[in-house]
Amino acid sequence: MDIHEAKTAVSKLIDDQADALWALSLAIHADPELSLEEHRAANRLCVYLEENGFSLIRGVANLPTAFRADRPAADEEKPSVSFLSEYDALPGLGHACAHNVIGVAGAAAGVALKETLGPEYGGVTVFGTPGEEGGGGKVLMAQTGMFREVDAAMMMHPSDETRADINLLALSELRFHFKGRASHASAAPEQGVNALDALIATFGAVS
Repeated sequence: MDIHEAKTAVSKLIDDQADALWALSLAIHADPELSLEEHRAANRLCVYLEENGFSLIRGVANLPTAFRADRPAADEEKPSVSFLSEYDALPGLGHACAHNVIGVAGAAAGVALKETLGPEYGGVTVFGTPGEEGGGGKVLMAQTGMFREVDAAMMMHPSDETRADINLLALSELRFHFKGRASHASAAPEQGVNALDALIATFGAVS
């Protein structure tokens, strides 16, 4: 199967399940749960994945609402691809960040790939990653080695456009080091450099 045939098959499977996936997303949206307390959302996704042939392990990484759904590769040398599902909500707002969509999209992508490419092509895993809004579910899962066996991990986020890759300010890290120069505040203040002044000026410019 070439890449074009695979894309066509994946799209058809998603279209065939569209009504069920939409209903699952709405059910999670109507029943919001806070970070690390997403028991019902996690269970809904687990049931869907089990019904579609995945082997489930619940409560991985010592997180009661985390899970791992696997369709192993026939050969350990073959690549393993994973999809990440989020499903926690915001206090007082519910699913304002559409994690109900993210959760269902990750699970559906895993099912679609599993059904399109058999185990001879590689492994497929769906990770249920709780606590995105608070608690750091993915971080805790990574610290236990949960992602070591996969070659690639992907997820989606709702947007006003379709893009496969995007750079966001939240993903850009900068480090600043402010250096001062000591001097006598009374005898030679002009020789001193106050690093705090530069820090405050920078903060004021950014804020």
